[in-house]
Amino acid sequence: MSSDMHDADTLPTAVVAALDKVLDHQDYHAGLYVVATPIGNLGDLSLRALAVLSRATAIACEDTRVTRKLLSAHNLRVPVFSCHQHNESHAVAKILSIISEGG
Repeated sequence: MSSDMHDADTLPTAVVAALDKVLDHQDYHAGLYVVATPIGNLGDLSLRALAVLSRATAIACEDTRVTRKLLSAHNLRVPVFSCHQHNESHAVAKILSIISEGG
């Protein structure tokens, strides 16, 4: 796993090894992935969710502040943008553009 996805010094060795195993056995294709995220405890994010988020080109989310906090807690550096009822048409256009560009 590349060092730009997480900082191995801040994650327990067992977590890094498990995440690497998940990433090595999954073939992620360009497209839209819907990932459920924990509401209260940031540690409740599954390894599969971490694997998908770490491979994302960009993340559309309702609240970028909350999502950045989640990503930061897991040392993931992925661009985020808001997607909610007040910017729906713009966000959908951006999502479709990312997907069409192979993201």
